[in-house]
Order: sequence, then C-alpha cells, then structure tokens
Amino acid sequence: MMRVGHDKFVGVGRELRTKRLAEEQTMNKLQAEEKTRMRRYLIENGCPVELESDHRVLPPELIITQVPTPLMNMALDLESGASAYLLDAYFKSNLARPIRIEGVQIIPPWEGSAISLLEDDPAERSNGGFYRFPGSTLAFEGSVVLNGLLLARCKLKPRDDPRGLIMAVDSQPIPEDVSDRDRIIVKLTVFAGEEFSSEFRLCVDRRVRTRQHEEEMRSSFQTPRRRRRPLIPVEN
Repeated sequence: MMRVGHDKFVGVGRELRTKRLAEEQTMNKLQAEEKTRMRRYLIENGCPVELESDHRVLPPELIITQVPTPLMNMALDLESGASAYLLDAYFKSNLARPIRIEGVQIIPPWEGSAISLLEDDPAERSNGGFYRFPGSTLAFEGSVVLNGLLLARCKLKPRDDPRGLIMAVDSQPIPEDVSDRDRIIVKLTVFAGEEFSSEFRLCVDRRVRTRQHEEEMRSSFQTPRRRRRPLIPVEN
C-alpha cells in the first residue's frame, strides 16, 4: 500500500512539473513577442537596439547625448551672412572594435541647408589644433573639439567615451522668421557602419543679424548731402 501511495505522489508531482513548465514556456513566448514589439517600436522611433539569443535588449553600439552646457549649444549668424552651429556632445562606444567615423550630418528644422564640419587651422595642428568660426571671435582649442574624431582623423575605440564640442558651418543663413533666443531642434547623425542619431536643442543667437539690420535701417534714412554748385564768376 505504501508503494502505491508513493507512485501516486510521484505521478502527481511529475504532472505538476509538466504543467508548470508548459506555463513557463507560454510566458516566455509572450515575453519574447512583447520584446519583439518593443524592439520594432524603438527602431521605428530612431532608437536602434539589438536582441541576444535570450531576447535581452542591448544598448546601441554608439550612444550620442547632448551635454546641456550653457552657451555651448547654439546656432548663430556670421558676419558673412552664413551661419554657424555649436553642439556640446557626449559619445559612448559599445563597439567591439575600433572604427573611424564615415560621415556626419546635421539637419536643422528648415530646408535648404548644407551644414558641414568646420576645419581646423592647419598652422595650429602641431599645437593640438585650433578652431575659429569665420569672421567671429568664437574659437576653441582642438583639445575640446570633436571635429577631428568626426572627420576620421582618429579612431573611436571600444569603451571610449569622448566629450567635446562639434563646430559646423552653413553657407546658407538662418531664416529671417527665426528670432533671437528662439529654441530649435537639430538632428545629428553619425555614420559608422550604420546610422546613429540624436536630437540637440539649440539656442539661436541673432545679435549679428540684428546689428546688421539696424545699420541698414540707419543708412537708408540718411539724407545724402547735396553737392554745392560751383560759383559762376561775375563779369565786369
């Protein structure tokens, strides 16, 4: 009798384990489907992720983040009529190997721009580099600027986390309907085998254009001096 009871107990235990395993497999399947839907949602909204075999979500291979430093995230006018862009950025590499950045794209919220990275002064490269916006006093030493990295002059290594300024120029002006101290969103995309993007919030500095407008207004209201007529000699 004791043997029969033991066999019955073992059978019930085996049945419970089988049922629990089936429930766990069902839950795992639902979790996998949910994570797949989440992955699809993230990719569609500009946040690429990868899934391991056990469906754990991995961070992007290259993380780009804005550093909200005052006066270091700007879009501004230049004396020439062109425009300049200054971004304070932080990069975090989860790459498995060293790479060179293949290209960079900065897109403002208006059309017609062709923004490119500012080149450094060749005469200063032996001293670490120096970057200055054309016709402006705004300039920085190469040690705090990331343009060299983004122009593929050096490699981004695994676990590197550089932080610095991105300086770019556009031959096109900021549109006239954008006011001084407005806030705009620009999209920064880095190409390194695949695309990695992040949005940056910039403050617009239109002091140069405002001063130019005021000078144009003053000159348009100035009355030109009349030329004096030469005196006609009186004959005796």
